[in-house]
Amino acid sequence: MSKSISYHPFLLDNLKDPNYAALYLETHLEEDEFEFDPELLKMALRNVLEALGDSHLTAEQIKIYEQFLDKLLTMPAGIGIYNLGLWLKALGLKLAVTVDKEGKNVVENLPSLNGDNKEKYEGVLTKVPDVETENSRGEAVGQ
Repeated sequence: MSKSISYHPFLLDNLKDPNYAALYLETHLEEDEFEFDPELLKMALRNVLEALGDSHLTAEQIKIYEQFLDKLLTMPAGIGIYNLGLWLKALGLKLAVTVDKEGKNVVENLPSLNGDNKEKYEGVLTKVPDVETENSRGEAVGQ
C-alpha cells in the first residue's frame, strides 16, 4: 500500500520564495466572479503568512497578523484593500495594479453597494497592527 504525502509542507516550502508567494496570491485574487471564494483567499493568505512569517515577523507578531486577517477580510473595500497592502508589506510583498491584456468589461458584474451596513464595521481595526503594538493582554510586542 502506498503512502500519500501531504501537500501542505511542499506548498509552504515553495511559498518561502516571495516570487512564488506573489504568483500564488495573484492566482487567488484573479478568480472570476463566479469562482471567487473568500474562504479560499483567506486560506491562501494564511499559507503565505505561515511560509514568510518566520523570516519577517516574531512568533507573537505572526499570531497578531493571523488574528488580524479575519478582521481584514470583513472590512469595507477601501479600508480592506489599504490594510491588505500593509499586511502584505510586513511579509515583504506588495499589492500591484497591472494592465489587463484581455480587456474584459466587468462593470456589470460588480456587486451593488446599496445596503452597505456601516454599523457592521464599527470597532474594526483600520490598520494592520504595528510591530511595536500591544497584544491582547496589553503587553508590548516588539521585534
